[in-house]
Amino acid sequence: MPKALLANQVNREAISDRPAQPSEFPEREPVTITVRSSLPGVITIIQRLHKLGFADATEWSQPQPTGKGAEVIAVLSRYLMRSRGS
Repeated sequence: MPKALLANQVNREAISDRPAQPSEFPEREPVTITVRSSLPGVITIIQRLHKLGFADATEWSQPQPTGKGAEVIAVLSRYLMRSRGS
């Protein structure tokens, strides 16, 4: 990635009015969804979840090897709104 592009991205993040840490949103609970399988298996599940409207396929991390043969893992982060008093 060109350094100028990276610098612009860092600057935008630095001046964002959005806090960097989810803990600064006490009303939101972080949830991590993972898919572990062979690369074709992970891609199939991500595509099916996309068709169901669960998450856009581009929101998932790039599949990464787990070190267990041909297994890879992809991750999706979401936030749940906590009800008051929880």
